[in-house]
Amino acid sequence: MAYNWNKKTILIAEDDHLSYRILKSYLRRTNAEILWAEDGQKAVDVYNQRPNLDLIIMDIRMPVMNGFDAAKLIRKHNQKLPILAHSAFAYDEFNGRCESAGCDAYIPKPSNMEEILNTAKKLMEGEIVRHTKAVHV
Repeated sequence: MAYNWNKKTILIAEDDHLSYRILKSYLRRTNAEILWAEDGQKAVDVYNQRPNLDLIIMDIRMPVMNGFDAAKLIRKHNQKLPILAHSAFAYDEFNGRCESAGCDAYIPKPSNMEEILNTAKKLMEGEIVRHTKAVHV
């Protein structure tokens, strides 16, 4: 499936450089503008500078500020911006915490390109809409 997001801007909030590079390689072929934040506080800072983002792919376990707290701060200003939680940090209550933080969907690591691209597409096109729960894809 081809993805052409040449007018979209996606923020990857990921502290692990290798994980960031993998996500960036998945998204590069979509023609989207890719931004990177190395921790949750930087993700909030990038959002404050560029509030017209189309998607945030948010790692949860990051230094300075975790992804849950970053998502909560962003949600105070924007309820509609899709946030995709992407983390190896998972446990039984994880989906509930994603939901409480305002994440729209969750993909566990390791993930594959089709999972990321398909979920990103659905989020940006409004096919996945957060009502009361994060969607685990």
